[in-house]
Amino acid sequence: MHSLIFDILVCAIAAFAGGFTQGLSGLGFGMITVGIFTWILNVTNSTILILSISIVMAISMVWRYRKELIVRDLTWILVGGIPTRVLAFLVNVRFGDLNWMKLTLGIFLLALIIYSKFAGKYTERVHLGMIGGMVIGAIGGLIGGLFGIGGTIFAIYFLWRYKDTRNYAAAMQSVFLILNLESLILFGASGEFNSNLLSIAWVAVLCAFVGMYFGLRLFDRISKHHIKGIVQGLITINAVWIILSNV
Repeated sequence: MHSLIFDILVCAIAAFAGGFTQGLSGLGFGMITVGIFTWILNVTNSTILILSISIVMAISMVWRYRKELIVRDLTWILVGGIPTRVLAFLVNVRFGDLNWMKLTLGIFLLALIIYSKFAGKYTERVHLGMIGGMVIGAIGGLIGGLFGIGGTIFAIYFLWRYKDTRNYAAAMQSVFLILNLESLILFGASGEFNSNLLSIAWVAVLCAFVGMYFGLRLFDRISKHHIKGIVQGLITINAVWIILSNV
């Protein structure tokens, strides 16, 4: 049984690393932190922590890109995602303490890495309308509600829809904000929050922002190709570690 100070320290380091990665590459916060969070927390508490940090980060990003947000473009993603967040919540509170949830998380992370290797070759060929948006919203909502890492799924839709990275960022962060807030309200209403988790969350939020600040400072100084390779390597190590720890 870990002490609270140990848990805060480990989660703070993970949040800093995740924030640094997010600032450096624009992606990867949840996928970097989830392996460390689930080492000391169950899947439910890890998800709550990731969602809490993501909401604070999303608020700042939505405000920054508020003029580029096209609200109507969020419709089908949210129509698909809002119901599956409820389903994910029910699964999480029922099975979040079980090892097979962590094993599923590790397998999903590996699947994301495999997808990211080949996505660029096929994404532009796909036409995503109303049904496609709802399906992607449902899948991303479910994965995000289960593990806090559904962003890559939503990116399929918004990368297809937008050429301007500012529109893309505004839409992605707005979806994060709405769906993650829904999940946190559900977790809060069910009494899943506790004083220890809140203590960890405050420190982790601060460390994530510090890490993101330093990552942004280096954003233009490092090759994006090298950054992507490093992030994918870290996520792969994360996934393998989670799987081997729970088989």
